[in-house]
Formats: sequence, C-alpha cells, structure tokens
Amino acid sequence: MTNNGQTGNEQIYTLTEIAQFFKVAEKTIIRMIQRGEIPAIKIGSQWRFIKEEIDQWLHQQGSSNKKDPLVQLLENSPEELPVSRLIKPEHIILNLKAGSKEDILIQLTESLVKEGLVEDRDWFVEKLLAREEMASTAINMGVAVPHFRHPQENRILAPLVVLGICPEGTDFQSRDGEKSTVFFLICTSSEIAHLRILSKIATFIQSKENLQPLIECKTKEEVISFFLS
Repeated sequence: MTNNGQTGNEQIYTLTEIAQFFKVAEKTIIRMIQRGEIPAIKIGSQWRFIKEEIDQWLHQQGSSNKKDPLVQLLENSPEELPVSRLIKPEHIILNLKAGSKEDILIQLTESLVKEGLVEDRDWFVEKLLAREEMASTAINMGVAVPHFRHPQENRILAPLVVLGICPEGTDFQSRDGEKSTVFFLICTSSEIAHLRILSKIATFIQSKENLQPLIECKTKEEVISFFLS
C-alpha cells in the first residue's frame, strides 16, 4: 500500500489503496464504513484512511479474534458435532437448477450473500471455481463438496455447510461420470475444521446405502430430520 498523502505527520490512504491492501472490493470497504467497522473520514465526496488509525484497528482486530465455538468443537472434539449442527434451514436449497459449475456455485452462494456472510459474490465464486480447475469436487454417489482450495482465505469464520439438491442432476465432472444431485458447500476459515467437515461428510455418505430419501425431501424440515435420523 503506497502513501497517497500526508497531513502533518499523518499518512493518508485512499479507498482504492485500502481495498487493494485488504484484497477486497471497494464496495466491501464502503459497507464496513457504513457499519462503523473500520475507521475512516470523508473529505468532500472521497473517503480517506489515516495509517495510524488503521494500524490500531488491525491490532485490535487481531487481539480480539477469538475462535468460533463450533470451530473449537470441530478442532478439539469433532465427534461431538453432528452434520446437522452445520446445516441451517436458511442454507438449504431444494431446487437447484441444472447448469454449468458456475451456475451451480452461484446458486449455492445466494443464501450467503442474502445473509451478509459473503459481500463479494463474484470473488467468492471465483475462489470456488479455482478449486474446481484443479480437480472436480464431485465424488461418487452423485455428491459434490465444493470448497476453497485454501480455507484460510474464506472470510466466513463460523463453520457452516450450504446444502443444495438438484433433483434432475447436473454434470459436475464427477469421478464416476454420474450426474451430481447433492451438493455440500463447505464454509470455514479454519483448515482443521475444514478437514473435519470433509471427513464427516465422507463418513456420512458411506454410512448411507442410498441418498434417494434426501433427494426426495420436499421441505427443509424434512432435510433436517433426515440428518438427525
């Protein structure tokens, strides 16, 4: 981040420089300003950021960055956390429309955007697609588990899973050549929690002889009951 100017001994940065420094969209920084989450001043119609205040803010963020309780549980006692705890009704999509990988990932991300957990949808989907370019996350039995290649890049701290069901199935380049019907989008910034969730899903799939009952669920309540059974 280059110095854009100074007021006395104070270094001042622009909105563009701050966005580039944090590797987020400018609109994300603006939302943070509006919510009072980051120190900024407005000069005319332009936002400006004082380096000393930003440095103090970063220090405070780091010192108060405590792990989410579910992350701690996954990292320390994964056996105590069932899959059902990771899936909320608002993150269940029963009618995914078949389409390209990007189409599917956009649909899976929609609830996260609406909830404010993802502010830059394009960036989020690009990260998921980057992982798909390495190797498809579609596995056998019509199941796919899209996720970030590097979990620490995911800005969703609390672990959660977005469950999507595409009744007709869609080509997600699965290993067995079959269409994918059930999607588990894994979201967490903890690499350990990420691996534990992957393991839980893999175990869950192996323990179910047939996922057809899940595919046939008509309501979100039926989906939650399925995972509790």
